[in-house]
Amino acid sequence: MFVGLRGVGKTVLLNEVQAMAEEEGALTDFIEVANNEPLSMTVIATLRSILLKLDRIKGVHEHVKRSLRVLKSFVGAVKMTVEGVEFAIDIDGEPGVADSGTLSRDLAEVFVAAGEAARARGSSIVILIDEIQNLPPEKFEALIMAVHRTDQKRLPLLVVGAGLPLLVRLSGNAKTYAERLFEYSDIGALDPIEARRALVKPAAQANVEFDDEAITAVIHETQGYPYFLQEWGYQAWNTAAVSPIAGRNFTDRQRIKRRAESWCRRYQAMPPAERFAVLAAMMAVEAG
Repeated sequence: MFVGLRGVGKTVLLNEVQAMAEEEGALTDFIEVANNEPLSMTVIATLRSILLKLDRIKGVHEHVKRSLRVLKSFVGAVKMTVEGVEFAIDIDGEPGVADSGTLSRDLAEVFVAAGEAARARGSSIVILIDEIQNLPPEKFEALIMAVHRTDQKRLPLLVVGAGLPLLVRLSGNAKTYAERLFEYSDIGALDPIEARRALVKPAAQANVEFDDEAITAVIHETQGYPYFLQEWGYQAWNTAAVSPIAGRNFTDRQRIKRRAESWCRRYQAMPPAERFAVLAAMMAVEAG
């Protein structure tokens, strides 16, 4: 689990993990948890896609067919709608498996069946879940139990998640063994060396340089926070006329610009009476 505040690069890391998994031959899918979308529907769409890919591998395999039957049982009907598109699982269900109506039990059986199908095909499944803290407690508990069951059976099905710092507490509240089941990696600000590399390396690939004064000023302003490093680099790239990108004078101008833009947004959000009070105060200062 990648854990950190917004803007530290958790989603970027999930994408990198997905690319690495696919390079190793794993079947993957990326899920961003939405507040208004049921977990069961998302899982059905994800595993249906993955299992059909396994089914297309040369040679019919009973484990894959069984996993599709289990998924059909989980669906509970021939058709489901995902993002307005209807799809069908054209196979009979597996009676007595993943059809109890209890999400925690049924989801675990679906994960186990999918993991067994992947193992039988000599493959693996990696499901990447972003914004995982948006899952309701009972859905999160069901997901943890499903992952735990595949882990107990040593099946090649891996879940990699990312979320806000409260994710660690939510995991422990859902299931105490979640703290042992998952490895939590804290993602935060970069140290000065890493921050310098993040700013300088992409520019160098385009034969553009930052001078040392500019680098020091940007790192000081951003405190190594990845999103702000990216934003400062972006604004510097768009504003600077020549390379190397200049130092303190340039960064001072950028700081003033950013603060002015921030103040402008706040001023525009004020009620009319507060705007009048601010203008009156500014005029009083100027008159004095």
